[in-house]
Amino acid sequence: MVYVALQVLLCPFTDFEFGEASDLIDVSDLLINYSETKDIEAYVSLKVENNQLTLTIDRDGAEGKYAAQDLLLLQGDSVKAAINGVTASQDAKDVLLDQLLNNNQILY
Repeated sequence: MVYVALQVLLCPFTDFEFGEASDLIDVSDLLINYSETKDIEAYVSLKVENNQLTLTIDRDGAEGKYAAQDLLLLQGDSVKAAINGVTASQDAKDVLLDQLLNNNQILY
């Protein structure tokens, strides 16, 4: 399933699946002045709370006109398993964002 984020507001994405050939999140239409020379992590980030992930977006990255806003609430067994799979010595939000980016699940 491809979820196209058309506006910036918190939407639940129940039963989100981690992994290659799984669910996709397309934020490309929301990013302002993004290019491959910029760090995508200035535009998207994750928060971890209560076995759920909140995908946050800052439309213009570090440029300062827009502030980061919560976009999607990722829920489901796959999300819980991914969170629980992160060791205590790791920062779950960074590890899981890297997984989503490496799996090409966030389209930008």
